[in-house]
Amino acid sequence: MNKNIMLLAMGIAALAVGCNGNKTNNTNTADTTTVNTLLGTYEGTLPAADCPGINTSLTINADSTYDLLTHYVGQKDTIRENGVYHTTGDKLIQLVTPSSNDKTYYKVMDDSTLIMTDDSGEEPTGELKQHYQLHKVKQ
Repeated sequence: MNKNIMLLAMGIAALAVGCNGNKTNNTNTADTTTVNTLLGTYEGTLPAADCPGINTSLTINADSTYDLLTHYVGQKDTIRENGVYHTTGDKLIQLVTPSSNDKTYYKVMDDSTLIMTDDSGEEPTGELKQHYQLHKVKQ
């Protein structure tokens, strides 16, 4: 009886190793490709509740960091933020500001356009959708 249990356990272990052994890891390749196409500076004017818009410049760097410049139209100051970014599934980029741990999300629409989303990757809808886009100006 113990011999049968031992053979069953060995069979299950061999099956598990066999199934895992045939997997290829395409995740790194896809992530690398996505990150390489992301690199560069994107600009646009995002909507704002208390002014005509927010001039935004987002630079995605090769070392997993970002630089974000925002200027509220009609106001003096430009705000500079730096932090790290992570790519997640479905072409979603998560920007993390280390000082506050605030997170902002953008989705890759194509090689030259990002769109601001909510944390689940949902894009704005309707007429305002185009106003949440940043377009690549340099690589």
